[in-house]
Amino acid sequence: MIRATLGLLVAIGLTACSLDDRSDGSTPTPSEPASEAGFVTPLPDIFDCVRENGGVFLAAHRGGPKPGFPENTLETMIEAYENGIRVFEIDVQTSSDGILYLLHDNTLSRTTTGRARADEESWETISRLSTIDQEQRVTRINPTKLEDVLLWAREAGAIVEIDKKPTSGWLDILDMVQSTNSANHVILITYTSEDASYIHSLAPDLMLSVGLVDNKLPRGVDPRIALAWTGTRSPSPGFWRSLRNRGIEPLFGTLGRPETRLDDIYLADGNPSEYEDMIEQGLVMLATDRATELAALLDEDDQAIGSCLN
Repeated sequence: MIRATLGLLVAIGLTACSLDDRSDGSTPTPSEPASEAGFVTPLPDIFDCVRENGGVFLAAHRGGPKPGFPENTLETMIEAYENGIRVFEIDVQTSSDGILYLLHDNTLSRTTTGRARADEESWETISRLSTIDQEQRVTRINPTKLEDVLLWAREAGAIVEIDKKPTSGWLDILDMVQSTNSANHVILITYTSEDASYIHSLAPDLMLSVGLVDNKLPRGVDPRIALAWTGTRSPSPGFWRSLRNRGIEPLFGTLGRPETRLDDIYLADGNPSEYEDMIEQGLVMLATDRATELAALLDEDDQAIGSCLN
């Protein structure tokens, strides 16, 4: 679907639109898909299954970092996967030579041994840097390309939530999703109705995390592929029920600044009851900074994985 749509996009000359521009200014050229693999069931059906069976997906914010495993690296995701996590939120920047890679900040300095802006160095230079963990220790782990994450997710049976950063372009990301044949393992995070409608017009089967305006989805977006982002401050069980009744999976975050985020407040006593309440109230996916810890405490994530992933 993505390949055909991008080809049509080139043919009708829509690349003049600023949203359509690639990071290097080139027009999109469809590439050959990778070999078949991954989930048999369409990803929207997997989320329907989780909603209908009372399960929850835990989404590891920035890949699920912990001491020794820095944020936004494939090694960290593999470690979290081995501890029961199946959904990973990651941030994507673009190097000076057009390579999509994982990095949250606008500069390399906080999480790597580099000092330049995210888009100022070539991938050859970035790939040789060391990453820095949350305790400010330099590790032997190098930065990660988006391509490697998508190929791993397809083979391992993981789901990747992509947060596009300013240096990256939607078409570059869509083309990488298509070329790795990983669309059934990807959720794109959108922050504006314009972006959500635009991406959905290009790739109507791709799942999106979207914000609602006046309790409505962005124009033209199919509820079947939508995850509704409902914030990080206060659980909204009534709102979640209304979304579920419309076939939309509600998404909430307990992530944020250490000590003030809901993750730290709720887990201060080691009891996951607040999370269990949210799941019972209709939450389908939880974005969290403490994913592996929660995976060990909750049964509902095991239920989602066991019943709905194949």
